[in-house]
This record gives sequence, structure tokens and C-alpha cells, in this order.
Amino acid sequence: MRTVALAAAVLLAAACATPLPHLEIPRAPTDKDAYELRAAYFKTYAPDSREYSHIFLHGGDRVYWPEDLAPAVDDESPTAKAIRDYLEARDKAAPLQAVSGGSMAVFGVGMLGFLASPFLLFIDPLPSEVAFGSMAVTGTVSGVALVVGLGAAMMNGDEQRMADAADRASRTYPQSLSDRVGIHIDANGNLIDSNAGAAPGGATPPAGPTTSDL
Repeated sequence: MRTVALAAAVLLAAACATPLPHLEIPRAPTDKDAYELRAAYFKTYAPDSREYSHIFLHGGDRVYWPEDLAPAVDDESPTAKAIRDYLEARDKAAPLQAVSGGSMAVFGVGMLGFLASPFLLFIDPLPSEVAFGSMAVTGTVSGVALVVGLGAAMMNGDEQRMADAADRASRTYPQSLSDRVGIHIDANGNLIDSNAGAAPGGATPPAGPTTSDL
């Protein structure tokens, strides 16, 4: 029963959802670039919070699509690997998603027809058989479409792979971004240059802006 409910929710989301916008993130500097450049990038594209369907970036943008994070991380980072897993699962899931989405659209149209059919009884000179026939046809079509759509959604195991990979991408993104730009946040909330330990003579460069300055 839980699987059926999940499949129904997926179908409803597919039918009602509007396309979410992509975010074009510029390629991140590496830890070999100037600190100021890296700090400015980090201040803009560091995550503020992670929601179910998107990430809030500190610069004010939202990221809905895992692949949009790719320019901000190294190609072999955990985030990049999760993004590749997500895209592979999405490609495999696409055919059954099309079936379930199309079936849900047919189900919706059929239900509208079914609900509208009784009003045919009030139209003269249409016989009552027309209304009842319309109800039978639209009800049958809706039922078949719902069964097909639910079946396609329940068979689509790649949907779960997509969700898992997207979750991994968002969870690993903060560390992958830090590794790429060579900046991390210490226990006091200061931005620290990861190259500081390599300074000549053991000198430590001054800390960057605090998180309150981001």
C-alpha cells in the first residue's frame, strides 16, 4: 500500500509540476588561485541550507538540479560522482517516466470528462443514455490510465536511484566546494585559506572574513 501511495504521489507531482529553472554557475577557481578570488566565489556559491528539493546558496540563488553544481566542484569529487550517478539514473528512468506522466495526463482528462458527463442530462434533446455512456467511457479510460501509470511508476526503480544520488550530491557539496577552492570554515566561523599551512617559514596568513560577513 505504501508503494502504491508513493507511486501515486510521483504521478501527481509529474502531472502538476512546472519545469524548475536551471542555474548557470561559473567554473570555480582552484586552490592555486588568489585567495581574494576564491573567497569571493565561496561567499557567493557556498550553501546556506539544504531543503528537500533544492539548495539555498549564500548569494541568494537556489539550485534545483544536481548537475548545476558540477562547475563548482572537481570532476572526481564525491559531488561530481553523485551527479554522474544521478544523470545515468535519470536517462534510464526517462522512458517509464514518460509512460507514467502521459498516463496521468490521460487520467486527468478522463476524470474531467467523467465529472462533466452528468451535466449532459440537462441538455435537450440529448437522451440520458448519452450521459451514462459518456460516464462509462471516461470512467473506464481514467481507470485504465491510472493503472498503467501506477504500474509504470512502481516498476521504475531508477526513480529511487535518482533521489539517492541527488541527496548525495547536495550532502557532499559543501566539502567538495571547499576542496575545490581551498577554503574551509573553522570552529569559530572564520573562512580559512587551506594553503595557510604551506606558508614560508610556517607563517599563517590572516583569516578571511567570518561567516557573518558572507
